[in-house]
Amino acid sequence: MEKNKARNKCLNRNRRVNREDYEQKRSEARDLFKKKKRDLLKKKIEEIRVSKEKILTRKFYKGIKELNRPYQSRSVVIKDEHGSSITEQKEILNRWKQYFESLLKTEIVQ
Repeated sequence: MEKNKARNKCLNRNRRVNREDYEQKRSEARDLFKKKKRDLLKKKIEEIRVSKEKILTRKFYKGIKELNRPYQSRSVVIKDEHGSSITEQKEILNRWKQYFESLLKTEIVQ
């Protein structure tokens, strides 16, 4: 939050003091995220160690697999009314809007 305020201040009034303040806040935020990531990794490793000691084989191997698996970004792709793929965020939102409007317009048949 503070970093964002410093960035906006730097963009609005491009002074050396504002720029230095922003760079300092950015560095602090980066260090904080690195620390949190390290702590999370330590916690996962500890959970794996405990599951090995308690002979929880399935949980142990699942934890190992989770640590070794590379990050895979998820891409959201949906189909439009004609069957073509949509990948743009605005187009996807518009398609969901159309879909729910069509659902709400139909009468309930009993």
